[in-house]
Amino acid sequence: MPFGREVPHVNGANLGWTFAIPATGTYTLLNEGYYYQTGTINVNFTLAQQTVTSAPLVLNDQVSGTLAGRQSLAQYSFTVDQASTIVFDILDTQTGNAAYVDWKLTGPKGDVSQWSSFNYTDYGTSYALPPGHYTLTLRNEQDLPASYKFRVLNRDAAVPLTVGANVSDTIPANETRLYCFNANAGDHFYLDGQNSSYYYSTEGYCYWSLLDPFGKTISSGYTYNDAPDIVANATGEYLLVVSPISTYYAPAAAPHVARFTLGSRTSSTATLTLGADISGSVAHPAETVKYSFTLAAPTTLLVDTGNASHTNSWT
Repeated sequence: MPFGREVPHVNGANLGWTFAIPATGTYTLLNEGYYYQTGTINVNFTLAQQTVTSAPLVLNDQVSGTLAGRQSLAQYSFTVDQASTIVFDILDTQTGNAAYVDWKLTGPKGDVSQWSSFNYTDYGTSYALPPGHYTLTLRNEQDLPASYKFRVLNRDAAVPLTVGANVSDTIPANETRLYCFNANAGDHFYLDGQNSSYYYSTEGYCYWSLLDPFGKTISSGYTYNDAPDIVANATGEYLLVVSPISTYYAPAAAPHVARFTLGSRTSSTATLTLGADISGSVAHPAETVKYSFTLAAPTTLLVDTGNASHTNSWT
């Protein structure tokens, strides 16, 4: 620096070393090799002035922009007035070097998330936020321009879900879809995934997670599998977060179809008479029928299921 003192680096959001310039003047950058090295070494580096663009973030709206290089930061701020659940929805990781963009969320208590790459962020990443002011910071991992496109979703973006109804929704490319429904503590549900996991399917499939009224994930899976027993742990509104999974034949740039049913898991009871034929039916997926009987002494039993459907099971 102008007074001959070394300028220390400081903690900053950019990749590489960040320096806070304390005074106006001429600065000298020294690049010294190790004392034990001989010969010539080629060194490549970039010295650039940090640029920060700041803007308010509108929840549920699409945000896009470009970071010129490693020196560029973009910061988006928003405020939540009450405890809220948000979902960070990355809309593009394939074009404009978007895979080289990192993001981080900070709030009134410090870091909500650590630095994460757009390319490796989990599907529909969700956070339960206390009231306060939050800042989402984006940075570029390289010296070439990198574009970004994302949304921060809250419950206002959720589509009402009718429990027990078949869902067959076409989700636009790269987007996460939110569904909402109300439940009481102790209610039991099942999720019947109806997508195919067939490799050549162009329809694709999705990853889903179910969030309770406090933003906690209570169940998750894929829309080609079933979740037979999901228990509501609190009374209130639940969010079902559904994020398309890209494959070779169902790429991220193409719409995906989400097929599933979230239904109430029902149970009934009946008395069983030993030695008598029992017949009946299970009307709904994940429904259970509980038969009870009493033994007066230790007994060995044989359960003969006859020609019962292989889609039913017993314990």
